[in-house]
Amino acid sequence: SFFLDNVNILGDFAGIDVLENTFVQIYPNPSNGQFVIEHNLDSPMARIIGLDGRVVYSSKLEKAKQSISIDVAPGVYNLELKESDRIYNRKIINE
Repeated sequence: SFFLDNVNILGDFAGIDVLENTFVQIYPNPSNGQFVIEHNLDSPMARIIGLDGRVVYSSKLEKAKQSISIDVAPGVYNLELKESDRIYNRKIINE
């Protein structure tokens, strides 16, 4: 058994509201390399990264709904959307 006593949480939690209002959707997922990304971020930088750490896609998303195409081996990839100092990650599967 594990017990944790005397836990104190300090700081400003104003950022929690921002995270709750964030919308990021990727479809279809899994896909054959054609994905649509919908979001409500301010022109985020999108990167798709393989499990080996190799960046296979990188582009700024100017539209709130944007189609992207990747020509990569089937597998699991990480979609990273970066907006100023925040990073949002989603798993995508290429079949």
